[in-house]
Amino acid sequence: MTVFLGGMKLAFNYVKAEKYDLDFDNLANHLSQNQIINFDYYKEWIEGWLRVIKNADKDTDIQVENLRKNGLPAFEVFTLPVYLGEFNFILNFIVEGANAHIEKKNPPVEKFAINRFDSEISWTKENKDTSHDINKPIIITALPLEGYEKKVVIDGNHRVTILYANNVSTINGFFIEPADIIQDNILILSIDKAIYSFIIETEVFRHHLRIGKHSHADILKSSNINNAFKKFNR
Repeated sequence: MTVFLGGMKLAFNYVKAEKYDLDFDNLANHLSQNQIINFDYYKEWIEGWLRVIKNADKDTDIQVENLRKNGLPAFEVFTLPVYLGEFNFILNFIVEGANAHIEKKNPPVEKFAINRFDSEISWTKENKDTSHDINKPIIITALPLEGYEKKVVIDGNHRVTILYANNVSTINGFFIEPADIIQDNILILSIDKAIYSFIIETEVFRHHLRIGKHSHADILKSSNINNAFKKFNR
């Protein structure tokens, strides 16, 4: 199975306020030639996601132009590179969106053991002091690129750097579920939502296929290519 999406496209790095190249054919080849999950409907599923990503990219072009026309909002953004084979992409997490979600949903503060930041939780070491109260809870979400339970700090990396160096036993934080990341303006660009959703769905499907409680046909029906991103799957 080889699906071509038209070669080089453009995505948007919000921090730099500039577009950058994406090689969509590279992504298509990687997903087509490397069966990343053992799924009876893999070909149909991947082709659907490639259509979604292609059309989400077109929609993102419109979004970016509209944002620029009205003045690019000065959001605080955490950018995170992700790699799918040799396909490189930058996710733009809007920190204000994450804080608004927490204010609205008022989730409980969790205590994350410091040893989880060595294995399960990815974070970025920072050199500067934090501008926030050192005790303000950090914000974490799922990003299972290296395992089903993998998580990432999307706000509070300066705090983690300091607290980790001080050998604290736990760090206070909020965990935001992937569905809320997509729905609550934490990822505002369509292609960011599509790429993140694909990453999450891949691991969710891998989990369900391993357990074997649902048929492969039912798992395909549950895919976001047939639900949340159905309008892009054409």
